[in-house]
Amino acid sequence: MKKFDQDGDGSISIDELSQGLKSINVKISDKEKLALMKELDKDRDGGIAEHELYNALAQGNEIGEFSSSAKKPLGRPSPTVEQLMAKIRRAVSHYKSQQE
Repeated sequence: MKKFDQDGDGSISIDELSQGLKSINVKISDKEKLALMKELDKDRDGGIAEHELYNALAQGNEIGEFSSSAKKPLGRPSPTVEQLMAKIRRAVSHYKSQQE
């Protein structure tokens, strides 16, 4: 979370999401970033809270489900939000293993 929440306010803005993803070598389009924000910001306060991020990262481990819109492609040849989260989970895991 600290890698993404650069100002330490407990919430990840779209700019912080962009910078955080760059820092772990995940390249996605602006459209994909907006789709991630829409899916992950469950309380619609304009930022991704720590628990929202952790829930999204855990969802790939059968702990939760993404909304049905997360399973739809964002346009050709864009991936789904679910596929983007899988990519982010792999990058976070790789980043963590490099830090150990």
